[in-house]
Amino acid sequence: MIDWSDPLAGASRRSARTVPFRPFRLELDRPIVSFSFDDFPLSAAHNAAPLLEANGARHLLFC
Repeated sequence: MIDWSDPLAGASRRSARTVPFRPFRLELDRPIVSFSFDDFPLSAAHNAAPLLEANGARHLLFC
């Protein structure tokens, strides 16, 4: 539950709406795909990482 009495509540969303951005298009030789695992980082490291590595895929884990 968001505590709206907190002056920082929603600050991230408000700032994201006001920061200008330009789409960026990559010119690649082959297609890429991105997977997102919403598990706890430890289970993703133990389960997803070995599966990706076994299939020659690269991965990046955020903790």
